[in-house]
Amino acid sequence: EEKYHESIHSELMAIQQKLAHNKDNDLITFRPEIEMLLKNEIVGRFYKQKGRIISALNDDPEIDHALEVFNNSASYKALLQP
Repeated sequence: EEKYHESIHSELMAIQQKLAHNKDNDLITFRPEIEMLLKNEIVGRFYKQKGRIISALNDDPEIDHALEVFNNSASYKALLQP
């Protein structure tokens, strides 16, 4: 209404081009996240909530780290020391 659009049209187009992203690159960049989401969805469809939980636990890096600590008695004892 205030006719500012014409004066900043080129700037708006430049910003839109900067914000536009290549979806093929996104598929490559975010592949691990996409695979995890698809896996969880497929497991959930076949094995319901119990399957989702088991699948999530198998892929949890914190659980992997905890298992490493439990298997290494020196680091486990070091954590228990005050």
